Amino acid sequence: LITVALTGTAFAIFRATSLLEAAYLRFKFGAAYDAYAAATPLLWPDLRAYKSEREVTFSTAALVTTFRDAILLLGLFPVIECLEHLHRAGYLITLVQLP
Repeated sequence: LITVALTGTAFAIFRATSLLEAAYLRFKFGAAYDAYAAATPLLWPDLRAYKSEREVTFSTAALVTTFRDAILLLGLFPVIECLEHLHRAGYLITLVQLP
């Protein structure tokens, strides 16, 4: 029951925010925004409008950067686990304790 209430509340907030944003963009960009809004759903994407290209081109440099960032992030997990183990074993002190 709480999930339904929170989902409904979140939807209402997102809908109201989207409408306010649309009004602002209509005021700022006029007819150009009206043309965009006619082709774009306000809140939820229309998956039927998605069209995939037969062949996709991408930057290999961006791919390498993404993999490097991901490896760095994933490499932090063993470090964090090691620090947690050292803390539980009493080798590291607690500097700040949150309630």
